[in-house]
Amino acid sequence: MKICLINFDAYWKDKQKNIEKMWELIMQALKIKSDTSTIVFPELALNGYVLDKDVFDLAEDIDGDSITEMRKIAKENNINLIFGFIEANGEDKPYNSVVVIWRDWEIITKYHKNHLFTESVEPEIYSAWEELSVFELEWWKCGLSICFDIRYPRLYEVYKHAGVECVITPYAWVDGRNKPDIFTSLSKARSSENQFFMVWVDCIWKDANNSYAGNAVISNPYSEDIKQTHEEIFHFAHMQREEIYNLWKVIPLEPGFKTDYNLK
Repeated sequence: MKICLINFDAYWKDKQKNIEKMWELIMQALKIKSDTSTIVFPELALNGYVLDKDVFDLAEDIDGDSITEMRKIAKENNINLIFGFIEANGEDKPYNSVVVIWRDWEIITKYHKNHLFTESVEPEIYSAWEELSVFELEWWKCGLSICFDIRYPRLYEVYKHAGVECVITPYAWVDGRNKPDIFTSLSKARSSENQFFMVWVDCIWKDANNSYAGNAVISNPYSEDIKQTHEEIFHFAHMQREEIYNLWKVIPLEPGFKTDYNLK
């Protein structure tokens, strides 16, 4: 799979401006590498990482106007798009969601954040989810996660048992003490311990609530970050599935997996 991650500085609570900006960045990415098949933007890229009551006004259904515009962009440019948005949840708190749009306009899947960031008001603003998403993209078996999910290794172990080959994760990793290195270490650990690819892309700059670390990681099963960065915010990689199966032959971890341990 030929993939591009784009660090993104979202316009605060302005979906239309963010759509226009994403479109411009997609054009730039394809100009750099025209054979790119999939482009990934960060967590809540469509709105900014909003943490107040405005989430109810900004939330929309999966078939809403903004998602429809992004579907048109995907089809017109023959590109798969993955990005975060605030998804309506009836009368309840909305979801922090990610959508995967196939290059022919169709929506492949969506994912709601399972683990909300406990050191913020996010659990008070958004609804947590309890399901994972496995789907096919460019003949790869893929999974999704969002940001703080990285702190919970069992989530990725479930994906491993499901035969997932790549987990794609938009995130908004708040800056702080050693935060870029922490995230890189965690993402590489998840890829090594589960022997699959991990794909992560962060927000950049700052908004009304936070400043961001601006990371991007494309980690192969050997914990090597294989991204090639252009113009600072575009990160490209050609992921090769053979690396997964070659490693499985050398170190077959699956027979040793346990679901329950006795604690004495």
